[in-house]
Amino acid sequence: MRDSVIEQWVLNEIKLATNGRVKEVCVLSLNGVIDLKGTVNGRADRLAAHNAAERAKGVVAVINHLKLRRGNRVRSRIRLKRQVVSASGTFHFANRKGFSSSQVAK
Repeated sequence: MRDSVIEQWVLNEIKLATNGRVKEVCVLSLNGVIDLKGTVNGRADRLAAHNAAERAKGVVAVINHLKLRRGNRVRSRIRLKRQVVSASGTFHFANRKGFSSSQVAK
């Protein structure tokens, strides 16, 4: 099978697997070894494109050079508002009666 035909099979498989979301992908084939280059929106699209390329007719191996688009990553940290907590003069310990701040050893 010619490399140009394999490339078309891979592009069709990627289009079907990602419902057309992945558009900026370059597919190169050399004796059935596929090289994927381009940019995708997320890890799920990157994995879907890789798996689709592996399923395509005539593919021997896949080299995945797809990059994730910057700015679309889910932020792992949530910013928390600072909260001011008023501290009373009494500290409570388990199984002990409370000590006031004036009774703490100086």
